[in-house]
Amino acid sequence: MKSSLFLVILAMLGLCHCVFIDLNKTPTNGTKSSVITRNITITGLIPLTLPVIDANNSNSRALAHLSYLSAKAMQDINNDPRLLNGTHLTINAVNSQLLSPVLLGQALRQRTAGSVAFVGGLFELDGSPLSVISNVLQVASVATLSSDSALSDKSKFPMFVRFRPASEQQSNAIFDLFDFFYSRTRQLQWRQIGVVSTATPYGITLSNAFLNTAETRNFYITSYQQFLGVTSDNTNLAVRDITQQVTQLKESKARVFVSLMQTSDMQFLIENAIQYGMFAPDYVWLCADACATNILHLNFSFIPDKAVIVKEYFNAIPGFLGVASSAGYGTPSFTALVDAYQKQFNSTQRLGVYPAPLYDAYYAVAIALDSILKENPNAVINPLELAQAIRNVTFRGITGPIEFTEDGDRFPIYNIVNVWRGSQCPECLGADYGDVFIPVGTWTANDGLQMDHPVRFFDGTTRIPDLNLHQSFDYFDCTDGKKKTDETGKTVNLDKPSWGAKQIDADYYCDEYLDCDDMSDEPYDCVPSFKVLFIIYGIITGLLILFTIFVFVPFTLIFGFIIPRKRVRASSPLFLLIIIISGVFGIGSTYAWYGKPHSVACGFQPWLLGLAIVSMNSALIAKTFRIWRVFRSPFKVKVISNVELMVLWIILVAPVILILFLWTLVSTPTAKLEEHEGLEHLVCAGGGFTDSNAAGYAWFFILVGYQGLVMLLGILLTFAIRNVPSKFNEGKLIALSIYNITLLGAIVIPVFLVLRYIIPFVAWIIRTSVIIYVFTATLALQFIPKIWGVVLSDKFKDPRNQDGLEPRTDPEMTI
Repeated sequence: MKSSLFLVILAMLGLCHCVFIDLNKTPTNGTKSSVITRNITITGLIPLTLPVIDANNSNSRALAHLSYLSAKAMQDINNDPRLLNGTHLTINAVNSQLLSPVLLGQALRQRTAGSVAFVGGLFELDGSPLSVISNVLQVASVATLSSDSALSDKSKFPMFVRFRPASEQQSNAIFDLFDFFYSRTRQLQWRQIGVVSTATPYGITLSNAFLNTAETRNFYITSYQQFLGVTSDNTNLAVRDITQQVTQLKESKARVFVSLMQTSDMQFLIENAIQYGMFAPDYVWLCADACATNILHLNFSFIPDKAVIVKEYFNAIPGFLGVASSAGYGTPSFTALVDAYQKQFNSTQRLGVYPAPLYDAYYAVAIALDSILKENPNAVINPLELAQAIRNVTFRGITGPIEFTEDGDRFPIYNIVNVWRGSQCPECLGADYGDVFIPVGTWTANDGLQMDHPVRFFDGTTRIPDLNLHQSFDYFDCTDGKKKTDETGKTVNLDKPSWGAKQIDADYYCDEYLDCDDMSDEPYDCVPSFKVLFIIYGIITGLLILFTIFVFVPFTLIFGFIIPRKRVRASSPLFLLIIIISGVFGIGSTYAWYGKPHSVACGFQPWLLGLAIVSMNSALIAKTFRIWRVFRSPFKVKVISNVELMVLWIILVAPVILILFLWTLVSTPTAKLEEHEGLEHLVCAGGGFTDSNAAGYAWFFILVGYQGLVMLLGILLTFAIRNVPSKFNEGKLIALSIYNITLLGAIVIPVFLVLRYIIPFVAWIIRTSVIIYVFTATLALQFIPKIWGVVLSDKFKDPRNQDGLEPRTDPEMTI
């Protein structure tokens, strides 16, 4: 920025015919000459056809009466002793809203009449005719609100000066503000922007510059939408439908939106965006300088059907951000101008950013003329020289420091403004009660962004909102045993359903898999319910085990060893005990499948069940083998001790121990997460060195194959003793036991393997029921006939020669 102090020093040294004017300070010495030797005329282009509105009516548009403001500027300039001594400045007003040919004709008459400069332009569109007028009529022109970047080309518009920086500068101010919040939150949503503009000269010009700057600065535009801006006669209100545009903005997932449009269009956008919930604590809106004004909360009386009432605006725009042209809020000169305006119109409404620059524009022309006339009081005003003199002007106006670039654009100074309250703001930094936007920072091209006060957001706090939101989702809390919803979509980190999981996906609830450690994801109200199933089967299993221990064990000990009975002794009491132990472990092995799969339980499952089955089968086969050996030669006495049979039992069981050992070593059964029907579940699977389910199945079928060979041996032995006397022949019972195990195994194993991942609940019932049935049926077949015989048939006595035969072996052979 050019130094004001530097220009003052140049003026003192006589190297610069200029004076530094500060409109905030009243002249303290000197009086203006009352002798007028020269009259100079400038033309004010102002929208004289705008409706005259009562500024005290909250349902009307609060605009300054620009004719009054022009006259006030001339009065102050002509009374300022620091400027144009001996020269009187006159303003002739021309309606800037006239059609271009008519406007050019009016301007030509003004130029012919001696006007040395044209000043004005309330709207963006006014910059183009002013630039044309400056070229065609060869006259210096000053626009107050035009920002089209094309007008910065000094080679094409050498006599055009404007009080608004080029659009790129405002874009940089906006992006610097977003980077300010990004640096503090590191949330990319501050760099992912949704943009909406009107299809007006202002909207098109600013949006083009904004999109280009976004690409240069690596900001991502998630969506750019455009709609028709309101016309001056409101003829397009009936055809304005922005449902599609607002929907696209909503679906873009952006959380930060920039609106590039006039105030009336922003109100229309607010009205529609409210319906989509886009003015909420998790959204941030920023308005460019044309709508970041203190009339944003007011209705327009000339569009009553489409305006939003004041109350709705206040509910919608708390936390609204804006980038506003510097308006000098709070400075003495601006306050004096406001007071004069309010007194003139008996109004409580303050001037906004639209009319204020017009006052400074007149002063800029006056200061430039003063610099020329001080060098040569009789100089003929050259338009090119005057335009350059205006570019060289530096003063402090009511809108802040005034300086221009070499291209004739005002050196950029923007206020960062923020809506701090709804209807009242006792802490608004001394700003006027009627203000909506409160300055919280400034931005200049040289110094960048300077934040002076914290920004308030939609929730009324200065806490930067969390914009890194995701879609809300339901989850299940294993700790509380309840389904809940994470509204933010990111507060809760979902756990995989491994051990220790606290929060899991809601889809795990009642899905027939146990995913919480305490089984709370499968409560009693699930249909079907694992908890109910475990209770029922747990009780049945426990009762069977207790019955086996407290009935079969005492019966075997008493009538096999303590009070020997031949019915029991003939069945080898030692091996009856082995069958009992095998049955207890076999039935009890089902508990390893209760609850959520655990690596320890998974490892025990094959050992408990596999050993129990082979142990029981081997005991039955050992008994059958003894009978076969004894009765193979009817005329020879053979003694087969329990030791020999135990060796046989060990020989039959040892391969299973080896298989289980190698299985555990190579493909250790473990609890692993596997995906089934789109969700991961903890299931028992193959681990170890192979870490493969296929290897686990291979070991399983090796074990089943060996069990099949053992049962085949039992079937052959049973067939071989089919003619042995019934007192010693348990072939039918053993055959029935082996048949049950073989048939059920052949049917159940493939059915279970198919159903375990399709209908886990049914698969669990089938597997558990079969295990319980196999062992319970075998125990029943072995013990119920003996108990019946000893208790009911023999009346606890030991009958002799029941079949007319005496055994030809000593008791040891039949033990």
